[in-house]
Amino acid sequence: MISSKFVLLPISFLTWALPPLHLFVLTRMWRTGASDLAFENMGIVWIVLKCLYFGVIGFLLGHVSFSACQRLNLLRFFPVIFCCISVTVARLFFSDGLYSGELPIALSRSGPTMGSINLRCSEISLKTEDLEVSGPITDIKVEASNRLRVTCTKGSYLIDERDKVLERTRLDATGNRVVALPTAMKSQVRYVNVGGEWSGPEARMYDSSGKTVYKIDTEAQIDWGDVNEDEKPDFVLFRNTNKGYVTLTLLDELQHVIWSKDQPDSTDFAILKGSSNSKGSIVLSDLSGNFFALNVKGEIVHRWTLPLKFYSISACPAWPNSADTESVIIAWGNEMWIVSNSGKVLRRLPAPSASWYEDLVSESCAISVKLDSEKPNYLAVLVWTGSPSPQSRSTLYLYDDQGALVYQETFRGTNALSKMASPKPGTESLLIGGTFGIRRYFK
Repeated sequence: MISSKFVLLPISFLTWALPPLHLFVLTRMWRTGASDLAFENMGIVWIVLKCLYFGVIGFLLGHVSFSACQRLNLLRFFPVIFCCISVTVARLFFSDGLYSGELPIALSRSGPTMGSINLRCSEISLKTEDLEVSGPITDIKVEASNRLRVTCTKGSYLIDERDKVLERTRLDATGNRVVALPTAMKSQVRYVNVGGEWSGPEARMYDSSGKTVYKIDTEAQIDWGDVNEDEKPDFVLFRNTNKGYVTLTLLDELQHVIWSKDQPDSTDFAILKGSSNSKGSIVLSDLSGNFFALNVKGEIVHRWTLPLKFYSISACPAWPNSADTESVIIAWGNEMWIVSNSGKVLRRLPAPSASWYEDLVSESCAISVKLDSEKPNYLAVLVWTGSPSPQSRSTLYLYDDQGALVYQETFRGTNALSKMASPKPGTESLLIGGTFGIRRYFK
């Protein structure tokens, strides 16, 4: 009996101690940021304490199970009884992910790294089963009456101000980064899967029912914008030929080809809206810091080079003045570079830890948001790695109109950024979406 006890209790300890240790090792293998986030904010001491904490619980449950089996003369059924008690306790007290394969919720958000403004945070309630069916959130659009069109890798749903799901749509093919077109855009296409991954889902377009209406079988990317400024969506198809050049194709709202031209070898592109002073444009970039700005006819009108080596670029909204033209924003060297479509460096904003993303396949998005009715708009930039998953890392940067960094926070599994009207007149809230749901930030 004594020898059995000394064997079974350590096994009970390890049975409960290993899950958090297993998750820690798993994140180290993925090398996508969650493990580094743990080191930065909790450290390895936190991991050890977590393992010991659950190990002690397992030891106590093993002791209770062993004593019960010993009294009832059922020691040979110890594994069954211990498992039943463990599962019951886990479901009652640790249903937040201990045995579900998820990282502890404490790793999902680090809290602000720095912040000279006080932002409050609330969560928009989303049912777990909706997220499990639809996949991680990749896009958020605000529709009439402050309804949210939440788009995920597998589907989409519409929720009202009371967080009630009004409509669900299932896509007929899973995407890697699906975005929705605004309802004001009259088009057969309702959703676009950007695609572009070597072994990931193809670039696709879906209608309002989630049915595929256009698909590219080769490695390609699709994005949309109003390139011709006719208030109709245009779709830019970016295909890497691996022959020293890329093919860029512009499609109209009916997926008819407007033009298709070979362009200099590039790795990413951004669609910039025009303004009263200039037309819209398409900007290409490569890994060596070379840029090419194209007009609406696909003709190169500007070329320039910057001392940067990066993977992706994105459109930066007109900020701080809404009359300004959109520009390009790049996270590089612990800075945010904002560059016009003619190659002029407009701003270099501080971005601590942004260099972490330089050697990884990272992406970003930026929006202008009115957090304070008495101050100009803030610029919010979200940088993230890879496709949406609980292991991917992202960082939010918030700047005032002078370019000062006023808020910074690191997340896990986040790559959707949007805004919506706040109850306070004349202000907006910042929306962050990902694998965990949606968080709303406001002053």
